[in-house]
Amino acid sequence: MHIVSQVKIVYKYNLFFYLFLLHFYHYNCVKERITNMNEEELRDIFANNLTYYMKMYRLTQSEVSKITGVSQQSVSNWINGKQMPRMGVIEKLANYFHINKSNLLESSHEQTNDLFHMSMHPVPMLDIHSPDSELPKENSILYETKDTEKADCCLKMPDDSMINARIHEGDIVFVHKQDTVNNGEIAAIILNNTASLKRFYYYKDKKFIVLRHDNPKYEDIILTEDGFDTIQIIGKAIAFQSKI
Repeated sequence: MHIVSQVKIVYKYNLFFYLFLLHFYHYNCVKERITNMNEEELRDIFANNLTYYMKMYRLTQSEVSKITGVSQQSVSNWINGKQMPRMGVIEKLANYFHINKSNLLESSHEQTNDLFHMSMHPVPMLDIHSPDSELPKENSILYETKDTEKADCCLKMPDDSMINARIHEGDIVFVHKQDTVNNGEIAAIILNNTASLKRFYYYKDKKFIVLRHDNPKYEDIILTEDGFDTIQIIGKAIAFQSKI
């Protein structure tokens, strides 16, 4: 048992060291590519990337000014390739856009100025305790657009009640807004002024609704006809995003 514990400890530290090396290698590769650029080229690349993400998030120069804590004139200078922001400001922007700093500092052939061809778009996040309200723009999450269904909003899973659907507490769940869902589909609902996810079943003949969790430790919620007005369907869950 003692030997097994030692092996686990060695493996754990080797794993940490490996991850550190990967991070260090990526940092130095980015640093080397940036160092090899001339100042004008770097300003142009940053200007194009910032413009791309501003269009994606539908941000004005004034809004970027508030996010970064600099003047609107400085933002204008960045967009026009006249000036580069400090690294701390670039980090603020990367955090806001949920991207790496390298996405702002390196040229990418995947980007396009034609918004109709973008594969990603920001989705507003609902406040689960005030479902009729959306959280500020910085809480928006990027979602890959699909031809069949569009994500209109998202919410953070508040508990482990849908764990057997592979949706864990803290996961981001994307929702297509619609008034009804089919029996057995996972619906985003408002119940008792709180947004959550449940499998929805409506039994028209017997006049009751069953809200089922995908975790056996939670009991079904059964609503009779008198309680129908206490529930509101936001829409159907179509995708989720988990942290690794």
